[in-house]
Amino acid sequence: RREPTDLVALLRRAVADHGAAAGRRPLRLDVEEESLVGQWDPVGLGRVLDNLVSNAIKYSPDSPDAEITLGLRLVDGAAVLRVRDRGHGIPEGEQARVFERFYRGANAGDTPGTGLGLAAALQVVEALGGSLTLSSREGDGAEFAVTLPLDTPDGAESDGAESDGAESDGAAPGTAAAG
Repeated sequence: RREPTDLVALLRRAVADHGAAAGRRPLRLDVEEESLVGQWDPVGLGRVLDNLVSNAIKYSPDSPDAEITLGLRLVDGAAVLRVRDRGHGIPEGEQARVFERFYRGANAGDTPGTGLGLAAALQVVEALGGSLTLSSREGDGAEFAVTLPLDTPDGAESDGAESDGAESDGAAPGTAAAG
């Protein structure tokens, strides 16, 4: 259900909600806006962020060097939320499959999970007209980017925000971009 949703508030809540679970891994918020409101699904996006941050925590060492960054930027008329970790990364040969239902990477080991989280996250993001992409190098962590249009369904700008001129990684929705 679309309603006015502040992405900065969602990111702040994700940091607060996952602070204890992060252990010694620092959770860092990297936003330039005080708020960014658009017509999105706050419950669905909350679940997406919960999945991305939970995965970043699960697949990163419990160390002060394993910082997890949650970011938000305006890029080419879209809001781009990023969750970046410094975990073991995703092997290049498996990156195209991470958004498939029940798929778990070979290097997931005995880390708990069902392989449904990223598939469900992709479904929510695509229902909002957005994309979910991955950039990862094995041994160098992973970054998931949620790109959401700023336009509301009727075509009106949600808040008049402008692009900051940053470039996108060009990956297609639900695909992986080599990092």
